Amino acid sequence: MRLARAAFVVICVLASACTETPVFRNAAACLRPSQDSGAVSLPALVDRADIVVLASVVRSDPVTAGAQMLGEDGRRVTLKVTDTSKGGVAPEFVVYDAPCPVIAAKAGESLVLFLESTANADGSLRPIGLPISALRATPERPLAQLMVELRAVRPLDGDARALFERYGWNVTGKHVVDEFELPTSAEFALAGREIRAMGARFVEPFQNYAALSAGVGLDPRPFAGKPAELLTFFLEQKRGEWVPGMTLGHALIAQRQLVGAWVSLWPEHGAFSVRDRVTVLATPVGTPGRWSPPLNRIPQGVNLARAYNVANARMIAFKTGAGGSGEIRDPARMRAFAAALDETLPTVQATFDRETQPTTYYFHIDFPTRYLSLQYDTRDGMLTVLLDGFSAKAPARFASLVADLR
Repeated sequence: MRLARAAFVVICVLASACTETPVFRNAAACLRPSQDSGAVSLPALVDRADIVVLASVVRSDPVTAGAQMLGEDGRRVTLKVTDTSKGGVAPEFVVYDAPCPVIAAKAGESLVLFLESTANADGSLRPIGLPISALRATPERPLAQLMVELRAVRPLDGDARALFERYGWNVTGKHVVDEFELPTSAEFALAGREIRAMGARFVEPFQNYAALSAGVGLDPRPFAGKPAELLTFFLEQKRGEWVPGMTLGHALIAQRQLVGAWVSLWPEHGAFSVRDRVTVLATPVGTPGRWSPPLNRIPQGVNLARAYNVANARMIAFKTGAGGSGEIRDPARMRAFAAALDETLPTVQATFDRETQPTTYYFHIDFPTRYLSLQYDTRDGMLTVLLDGFSAKAPARFASLVADLR
């Protein structure tokens, strides 16, 4: 079952503010998500949370900093347990809903909360934050029914944690859960149509993550094109401690099975096998070297429209090196854009020009769970997908279409 994310949920822009900052003067760093913020499934919420509890709000008190009242910017919410489907909590407990309020609970209401098990110094609990921290009843689904559905989900976070611990990793907490559709088998070799995720950036072809997963007996390939969940853990460092060289563990779940796992270093220092703890921790984390595109992943030629499924894009934004910008949302223009790329083209190795050229167009092609970054230079007519390492001479129809964007 999938649920639209509630419009009232507030997210925190600064990761550190959501996890460590004790109080905020106001909620200026918190933004409400778009109405088109996607969906989240009950199993993903169960995996992300340590505690899932149905409770009623006894009271909601403003957070104070000395004598100054911070009003609605932060609350200490006292709740009484009605039912629990995961983890354990005292019959009456407190949730610290600050600095960015994510549950927005009011006295007298009942709701299902998704919480961290690690308590604050005062014993209060933390909401999980993203993707959502609380669910209310709806006419179609009362809270009692919701709890039945939540209890029917077998959590997989314990299995994932055990996998990392088996290879010596110290799992210090969960970071976030993402949901997306796995690439199709044909797309496993490409990285350009990037998966939109909060917990990881997929800068490598998915076949590389599949190979890393194989090292611990897992295989995502049979689930190509299927819905998936990526549960990301903090490893070694203190939970929420964003420092260069911090390690993140990623567990891939499909059809309620653990099908993939790998480790990454933050910021981007590659992906590693879960087995390679010693290597990962010994990897230098100084200033990353000068980036260059990978070797051409499609030396045999490419049909950009079909390789990246451009016809299914929902929006195309562009900007130019000269400062121009715009968006394409009209369905007819979107179809024309895809049709202009529907031609097989020979490819050459891409190069990365670190200087912004006024003749370059930068296209951001947006899909529901992915996006494609495409560059086009009017000087030589070359189209480039940097993450897949190739350039190709643009079809005449595409050059004409771009000319009309000026």
